[in-house]
Amino acid sequence: MAKKKTTISDLIGQQMGKQMADIEFQMGIKPYMAKGAKIDPDKARVHKLPEDLRNSEVNFKGFSVPQGYTGGNYELPYNDDIIEIPSEPGSVNIIGGKQATNRIWGHEYRHQEDSDLGSEQSNRILDLVTSQNQRDIDASTKMLSDMEFRNLRKQYARSSDKEGLKKEFERVKAIYSSGDKNAIRDHIKKRFKGDIEVALRRKEFTPSASFKKFAGIEPTRQEKKSAKRMDKIIAKQQKKMKKSLLDAQKKGRKGASLLPEGF
Repeated sequence: MAKKKTTISDLIGQQMGKQMADIEFQMGIKPYMAKGAKIDPDKARVHKLPEDLRNSEVNFKGFSVPQGYTGGNYELPYNDDIIEIPSEPGSVNIIGGKQATNRIWGHEYRHQEDSDLGSEQSNRILDLVTSQNQRDIDASTKMLSDMEFRNLRKQYARSSDKEGLKKEFERVKAIYSSGDKNAIRDHIKKRFKGDIEVALRRKEFTPSASFKKFAGIEPTRQEKKSAKRMDKIIAKQQKKMKKSLLDAQKKGRKGASLLPEGF
């Protein structure tokens, strides 16, 4: 059977399909970004995981590689082995299709576009401030708790008051482990007060209705309606985004990352 020839109409249709997918990708991430963000879809890479890790909560979810990077690949520990993740200069990377959420894309694209306010901690504050729903809020507070524990461990290593820091670690651990969302919210608002104030002063970022509810700031009626509408849009886009990116990898679309068989 003769192979069907690709016509100009086919090529135009393929190009339009790609453009529509790119627009959907950008629209899903836009609420998490600074005003005027580029969000170049060609920078996006999704790296598949070994099958036994695909449904697990992988601690390391993504990374951004700056333009001009000349170092090696990212090495992800796996059992007694290492998985090498390609670290292409100027790329935004997500490890595992399950992690390819708008929130995580937004976090990594802010690193890529230098709008992360200069540090990982500040970028995690922006995760919280731009949260579009309760799932985002919960994930962002978890990321901030991880950051706080990391900082406490660093302080413990160089402090002479190890007993005092040990008590503080246990106090903070009890708050986060309690499951009491009000207690967690109050602790985060107090612990990261300065960082949150800095983020809110940056006019290029728009605090979401979900964040305002979390922070005890009454959102406007329009913000509440917009939040509900965005939640529906995000849910639809998330399904399309994962499918289109993983399909692109399988087909070898230009700009998609291809890992060795089984990854």
